[in-house]
Amino acid sequence: MSAIARAQSFNKAAQYAAARPSYPSALLEKIEEFMGRPLAGSRVADVGAGNRRAA
Repeated sequence: MSAIARAQSFNKAAQYAAARPSYPSALLEKIEEFMGRPLAGSRVADVGAGNRRAA
């Protein structure tokens, strides 16, 4: 892979990130309920691998 092709691949990743759906609001509400606090302002990490679908 050329350096130009590698550089252009980052643009594709940004396009994917901009277009992928976010988590359903019902899921976020359940997490807030479980944690007993709002997620707003919290620092969280999405460490799961795969297609971003909650199991």
